[in-house]
Amino acid sequence: MNLDKNGSIKKYVVRICDALGIRLEENVFATNFAKNFFVSPPTSIKEIDVLKESKKYWLPLLQSEIKEFPKAKIISLGEPLLNVLVKENFDKRVRVYWDYTKNWQERLDFKFRRIEEYQNNLDRVIYPLPHQPALKTMFYKEKLEGYLKFIAEK
Repeated sequence: MNLDKNGSIKKYVVRICDALGIRLEENVFATNFAKNFFVSPPTSIKEIDVLKESKKYWLPLLQSEIKEFPKAKIISLGEPLLNVLVKENFDKRVRVYWDYTKNWQERLDFKFRRIEEYQNNLDRVIYPLPHQPALKTMFYKEKLEGYLKFIAEK
């Protein structure tokens, strides 16, 4: 995930860790869903849905990996990942779990949610976060701290 380099993704993950009162180096197990090498980001490959097509290979490994951390909170980054983790008939959009509405700027109260065990293929609660580039949008930029507080309180 390039967390060993001082780039924007590391800064984002450190920001998440700070809000949760943990340290990246001591408390985080981070992994990519598909453990392949790509010449382009998987979501930019239009001929095939790489993550969906590789799900049958990589989901069992991810399930095995997280069993090693039974009390850990699971945080996902980005909707492409939700498309493979969230079961059919449940929403795969981060904004839904963050209680987005068109008039969000007029509201004071947000009912943040998480993806419950029965709604996903990991059988663990997942807290969906937007991928780092989505933080440029006003909604995510303004509500990130509130959602991180929601995670910390759970």
